[in-house]
Amino acid sequence: MFLYLVPVKIVDDLLGVIVDIRGVKGLIVEEIAKSLNKSIKELSSIINHYLIKEIGERIEISSGFVDGSNVFDERRGSIIVLLSAYGLIVRGSNGNIRMHNVIGANGARKPIAIILFPRIYAETRIGILMRTLELLVARSIINQDVESVFLDGSYLSMLLAPSGAARQSYKLLIEDLPEQLVKEVEDIVSKRLRELYLKLDRIEYSNPYEGFMNIIDIMPEEYSSIINDLLSVLENKKPIEKVIDYSLLAIDENIGFYQLTKLLDESLRKNVRVYWIAKDTDSRFLARVNRLSTWITDVSLLDHLWANENIVALRVNDLVDLESISAWRTTRWMGQGSELVFEPLRALEFYSKWGKFDVWYFKLTRYGPVLQLTYPQRYGREAGIEALGVLRNLSDPKTGYPKPLILVHHATRLEERLAEGLGDTIWSRLENPLLKVLLARRARLRLL
Repeated sequence: MFLYLVPVKIVDDLLGVIVDIRGVKGLIVEEIAKSLNKSIKELSSIINHYLIKEIGERIEISSGFVDGSNVFDERRGSIIVLLSAYGLIVRGSNGNIRMHNVIGANGARKPIAIILFPRIYAETRIGILMRTLELLVARSIINQDVESVFLDGSYLSMLLAPSGAARQSYKLLIEDLPEQLVKEVEDIVSKRLRELYLKLDRIEYSNPYEGFMNIIDIMPEEYSSIINDLLSVLENKKPIEKVIDYSLLAIDENIGFYQLTKLLDESLRKNVRVYWIAKDTDSRFLARVNRLSTWITDVSLLDHLWANENIVALRVNDLVDLESISAWRTTRWMGQGSELVFEPLRALEFYSKWGKFDVWYFKLTRYGPVLQLTYPQRYGREAGIEALGVLRNLSDPKTGYPKPLILVHHATRLEERLAEGLGDTIWSRLENPLLKVLLARRARLRLL
């Protein structure tokens, strides 16, 4: 790791002004670039043996594309959240491609409004809800006679759930408790999560919007049940806020995890492949090849190496042994495992089937960025080739990004002011004094 304290002068040619930037640590300066040249050249020669430069277009297309968006506004004692997701199905062949949107996934035209209370771990919980909604849209698409579904993001990120916040909340809940009491806590949690999954099994998901709203409807009761059960066994041994923090995160995380398990199991039964595409990623798998300095991300490295390439792809698994993700980092069962967040039996089954993953990097136009493709490894190596063929057929010639994903991105994008406006509208209509306080604007916004 190189840390430099370097004054840098940037000349603004238009204004003729010299601006000093002082005290910048870790700045990528010429000295660092020189020190890395040898490692990068060595890595480049290794990568060249595995490059794929022949990517044929998939002529017949039958694929779905999904993206989501969220905005939120922090109020005095709660958070106003707006979520949206959009799904697009693309069918046909070159010169005759048809697109139609997924029913129940109307994007920014019909966002879903939620009041999040209490405010704890708000951004983490909003992210889980957003992911859940996107997975519901993908599940709907799988049942509409498609060959593949592409989502924005990373499959590895899905496998690395639950959040650090959820895992930490479990540690805080059980720390300093006697072993027998920890076991009682785990028995209660496992029982409650199994019952949650049974309730989720009874919900109809063909319409993503209605399915999501049905999930939202059962969440307050699930929160209450697990909190009350834990309080009854813990008595006064833990502050109530630690019980609440863990309970809320555990319910949220398992609702999202349930949808992921169902999506992938359904994909297998229907012979549909599910892929994730990331525009930006901090992954550093390639640094393992020759112990290259680990602060260089894969995409920045490949942007450099592939600067003059038009069409190129690389399967990372051909160079690096990517270990499967273990269920034991997400759950506990019979004295084994780490933090109990995911329901044990479901987690063990899921990660044994889906814990291995494939990672590809690709570029489909000279001036476009390097993108990342990830998916479950059990689909096979050829699944990556097939996905790249679909993406090449549908890519934008300027950006190299799939046009359907551009469309769904813009169709689902929400403006931040919408959440603020909704919060003000709800607040103005409330009569209950307590609710009015909880939904009031933050003091600094009212005072400054």
